[in-house]
Amino acid sequence: VDPGVDQAEDDMALLRRYLADGDEAAVAALVDRHQRDLLRLAHAILGEAEAAQDAVQEGFVRLWRDAARVVAGAGARTSAGGWLC
Repeated sequence: VDPGVDQAEDDMALLRRYLADGDEAAVAALVDRHQRDLLRLAHAILGEAEAAQDAVQEGFVRLWRDAARVVAGAGARTSAGGWLC
């Protein structure tokens, strides 16, 4: 757990921090928060650990690339978990 991240801070707030100044602690917090569940889901769908890891990594890459659009379209949604799934 990064001391620079308030654990009550929602995903969209973390994405805004990333967009504002490339905050690496915000990136790490989002990965820590969602990676385990995403790996479990991807493994159940794909059936192999390596393919699941690749899929989850690609999901996070897309999240960082599309962060501005994700935040702009979030509305009242505060979690990026559904988007990542």
